[in-house]
Amino acid sequence: MRPARKTVAVRTAPQPTEAPPATDAMERARAAYATGNEALFAGDSDAAIQAYLQVLELSPTFAFGQRGLGLAYAQKGDNAAAVKALREYLRLAPKAKDVPLIKKRIRALQTAKR
Repeated sequence: MRPARKTVAVRTAPQPTEAPPATDAMERARAAYATGNEALFAGDSDAAIQAYLQVLELSPTFAFGQRGLGLAYAQKGDNAAAVKALREYLRLAPKAKDVPLIKKRIRALQTAKR
C-alpha cells in the first residue's frame, strides 16, 4: 500500500514585469545622450541637437542633456540658444565640477559677434 500524498499549495514567485516607465525613459534618455555626444564630437550639430532634445523630452531634469544641447547650439553658431541651455544646465547642476568652465563659455558666447 502506498502512503497517502499530501497536497501542498505552492506559491510561484512573481514573474518579472517590464521596467517601470521612469526607468525605461531614463534608459532611453541615456541612449539618446550617447547618440548626441557622438554626433556632437563628429561635428554634426543638427543631429546632436535632435538627440539632446529627445533626452530632455524623456527626462527634463537630466542636466547633462542641457549641457550637451548648449554645446551643440554653440557649435552650430546659435549663441542665444546655447546660452539659454547652458544656463539651464547650471540651474540643474549648480555643484557640477565644470561650472566654472561653463560660466566662462557663457560669457564668451554672450560677447561673441552674432
